[in-house]
Amino acid sequence: MALHESGEDYLEAILVLRQEHGTVRSIDVAQYLGFSKPSVSRAVSILKASGYLTMEKDGRLELTPEGEKNAQRVYERHQLLTDWLIRLGVSPEVAAADACRMEHAISAESFAAIEREFYGWEELPPAEWKVMRRLIHTTADLSIGEGLAFRHDPIPSALEALRRHCPIFCDSNMIRAGLSVERLRRAHPGYAREDIHCHISDADIAEQAKSTGRTRAICAAEKARPILDGAIVLIGNAPLSLACIARYALEEGIRPALIVGMPVGFVNVVESKLLTRTCPVPQIVLDGRRGGSALAVTTLHAILENLPAS
Repeated sequence: MALHESGEDYLEAILVLRQEHGTVRSIDVAQYLGFSKPSVSRAVSILKASGYLTMEKDGRLELTPEGEKNAQRVYERHQLLTDWLIRLGVSPEVAAADACRMEHAISAESFAAIEREFYGWEELPPAEWKVMRRLIHTTADLSIGEGLAFRHDPIPSALEALRRHCPIFCDSNMIRAGLSVERLRRAHPGYAREDIHCHISDADIAEQAKSTGRTRAICAAEKARPILDGAIVLIGNAPLSLACIARYALEEGIRPALIVGMPVGFVNVVESKLLTRTCPVPQIVLDGRRGGSALAVTTLHAILENLPAS
């Protein structure tokens, strides 16, 4: 079923509310959009029947992959068009209101031209541009591309590994929860949540860290050592985990299919990223102190956008 302007507004609202609060129910959408509860209930029913969202038993609204794709598209258009109009001298209030109308009407071709001109990354290869633009929209930070490094053909390597149903190791439960299994199944239908390994909260890791005086991040990376060859590694929190895996690559010849190095903070962060830079391993690293689990998740989801439509 074709998605109309009002439907796009609902999907965008659910996306924004989820980013702000984690969970979304119909009452939240009604308050956010200023609509009546019966109107929202009817719209939700239509969007459910059209395959754009689901409703859990407790009333939570969840976007389907198709709903997520459309919500992200509209949301990204709104952000960029608002910023573009403000940069042209339009007041923020008018820019936001006009962007709400323009985001639905503008063609994909025209928006892509504005986007690449606005961000100034015309020379970036298309696959890398998809990652860059997702990170820009996630952070609302136009300068993030200045520190983003793609080394040793990371995207082709990652896609090949995902098609082989490679394991995924991450350093935080937030990454594990944030990764979409549905999207992973576009690369290989066998993917399940169990293929995403995060040991930071394992009981044996907590005990090992306590008894040895080392951090749980290092102990978790050591526990993952047997699966790292050919795996996807996502680091968005712990620099010592990134440094540990980099040393495996340098000293033991371990070769992950991709390292996403985006730990955040002040202690050991820059050093771990500099060490990773010396590894002959496909990698996408956000240099400097910026990073975070959300950015690591966004990076892998953006890589998956390079798969052909099913």
